[in-house]
Amino acid sequence: MLAVYKREMKSFFDGFTGYISTAFFLLFAGIFVTVTNLFVGNSSIEASYSVTVFVYLIAIPILTMKIMSEEKRSGSFLLLRALPLRTRDYILGKYFAVVTMILIPSAVIFSYTLILSLYGKVNVLAALFGTLALFLCGCALAAIGLFISSMTDSPVVSALLCFGAMLLVYFMPTLSMLLPTSALGALAVFSIIIIAAAFIIYKLSSNETLALSCGAVSEIILLAIYFITPEILEGSVAKVLSCLAVTSRFEAFASSAILDLSSILYFITVSAVFVYFAHEASEKARLG
Repeated sequence: MLAVYKREMKSFFDGFTGYISTAFFLLFAGIFVTVTNLFVGNSSIEASYSVTVFVYLIAIPILTMKIMSEEKRSGSFLLLRALPLRTRDYILGKYFAVVTMILIPSAVIFSYTLILSLYGKVNVLAALFGTLALFLCGCALAAIGLFISSMTDSPVVSALLCFGAMLLVYFMPTLSMLLPTSALGALAVFSIIIIAAAFIIYKLSSNETLALSCGAVSEIILLAIYFITPEILEGSVAKVLSCLAVTSRFEAFASSAILDLSSILYFITVSAVFVYFAHEASEKARLG
C-alpha cells in the first residue's frame, strides 16, 4: 500500500494535478475567508466553510479523474494480475493519496485562525472542529470520486460523472424539497432508489440472483409499509435525503462548534462504503 501511495503522491506533483487542485482550493478558500471574516468582521472562520465546501465540486473531480480510469485505459491496470499486490492495498494507497491532497489545504486553512486572531477573539477549538468537518467531508466525497473513476476507463467521462455526482450531493437538500411529499410519491422515489441500488450490486458482484433478491426484498418491505401504514411515507423522501446529504451533515457539524461524533461516524461510513465499492469494482476488473 505504501508503494502505491508514494507513487500516487509523486504523480500528483510530477504533473500539474496536485498543484492545480491545491492552488484552486486555497485561492477560493482565501477569497471566502477574506470576504466572510475580514470584510464582514466575523471572527469565526468556520462561518466561511459552508461556502468553501463548494470548491470540492471542482477539486474532487480533478484529483480523482485519472486515479483509476487512466490505468484502465492504458492497460497498466492489468499488471495487477501479475504483481503480488492485493487489490485492497492498491485501492487504499490511491485513496489515502487523495486524502493527503485534501489534508494539505485543510491544514493551511486552519492556519488562517492565526490571522483572524489579530482582528478579534477567535474560538480555536470551534475552528478546529470546523476544519475537521471540512476535511472529513472531503474524504467522503473523495471516496465517491474514487468509486466513479474505478467504473470507467476514460478520465474525461470520470471527471464529468464525478462533477455530476458532486453537484447532486451538494444540492441534494434543496432537491429533496422539490420531490413529492405524498405516500405514493415516496413509494415511486424509493422504488427508483431500490432499482438503482440493485443495479450497483449487480455491476459490482455480477451476481444477478443476489441483485434481484436484494431488490425484491427491499421492494416488498416498501410495499408493505405503503399498504399498512402509508402515513410513515408522507414527507419521508425529504427527511431521508436531507439526513443522508453529505453537505447537510457538514454544515451541521461545522457550525455546531462541538465534536459531533454522529457526523464523524457518518463521514467515515460513507468513505468506507464507497472505498469498498471501488475495491469490488477493481477486483472484478482484475479477475475478469
